[in-house]
Amino acid sequence: MPRFVLSDSGVGVIVSSSDTNEILGLSDTIATYFRGEQTSIRPAEEWTESALVREVMHRVAEGQRNSLRQ
Repeated sequence: MPRFVLSDSGVGVIVSSSDTNEILGLSDTIATYFRGEQTSIRPAEEWTESALVREVMHRVAEGQRNSLRQ
């Protein structure tokens, strides 16, 4: 079924992938999460591949620093 049929009908689909090009190509809106908490949400056209990777990796690095302090 084409993705436009689903999105036009109001159905939401959650996609989890490490392939940023896949996420950018499939999504209307992209949200990032870290340890179960939403860290960012923006329309897909506002993301670049490098910005998306930077957002995710920043959270991972921040989490690693915090866990070392404990």
